[in-house]
Amino acid sequence: MSLLDVGRACAACDNVDFLPFVCPACTNTFCSAHIHTHACTAASTSSTPSSLGRLGRAKAPCPVVGCQRETIESVGGLGGGTGTGIARQVRCPACGGAFCVAHREQSSHGCTGPSLTDARHDALIAHQARGRETLAAHGIVPKPKIPMPAQRDTAKRPADVSPPSMPATQAATPGASATDLERVQGPALKPKRTKEDVLWDVHVRKVKSAAKPLIKGAKAIDVAQRRSVAWAVLDAARVAQWQKGTKSDKAEKAWVPLDMPAGRVFDLLFDLSRTPRPPNAAEVCKLLVLPSNPREPRASRQINLSLPLAGQCADGDAVVLVRGV
Repeated sequence: MSLLDVGRACAACDNVDFLPFVCPACTNTFCSAHIHTHACTAASTSSTPSSLGRLGRAKAPCPVVGCQRETIESVGGLGGGTGTGIARQVRCPACGGAFCVAHREQSSHGCTGPSLTDARHDALIAHQARGRETLAAHGIVPKPKIPMPAQRDTAKRPADVSPPSMPATQAATPGASATDLERVQGPALKPKRTKEDVLWDVHVRKVKSAAKPLIKGAKAIDVAQRRSVAWAVLDAARVAQWQKGTKSDKAEKAWVPLDMPAGRVFDLLFDLSRTPRPPNAAEVCKLLVLPSNPREPRASRQINLSLPLAGQCADGDAVVLVRGV
């Protein structure tokens, strides 16, 4: 197979073109330089009107007044009635007219035929009716539509404004119950969350997610049955600095069961921190809780070792083993 077998020779210049073009009028093969410029004998001897293009294609203008574009059929090569071009009939299904791309819709060329939108709607109604008949023939009853509840105005009324139908003296009756006041004044508004509340919630979530069981190898229990805290071993000077606003040392996160006594936690902190336990540990050491909630005062509280730890601190608080008291 030679290289010349791949392309076709141009009828005007004898050059071999690997992507040749065929003239639709004279059916000769040309290169890209002569497909529009060759002396086409078929186009000159045909009876096509003078409005033919360079390829002998009849140009049909859009019938819309003021439009200079060709119709879709003309662009595709259907002009002249030969029907041998790329396009076939592209007409408006309502009026049967041929239009350009910009005026092919009914609303853009002043169509005199029936509205296709109405026809589609009628077809939809007929389709739904046939569907209901088919369901009824098979004994299938469609489920009734559930009505939407009526919308009510849920805007809160000011607390000091009584309803129009109730006298102001009745709204301010002394000794009224909370239910009566809520019915008169509307439900109480929830307090707006502050930045401190958001930061505290984030702190509690971090402590809970990072907390590990204080007893190694303890069986996992439900989160609602845990008390997650941060713990550390400090001296009295560090605790005093914390009360003045100084940040404390980095603490570990752990969780304990809600029913674990604080005395058990007291013993475990000695083992986990590898702190030497003095003989009189209960006298020279203390277990304190340092509240981390910004809404609470920065004051430490001593933990009663005979009671459960969960009842003496909250999630996110710091439990500190203080040495040398």
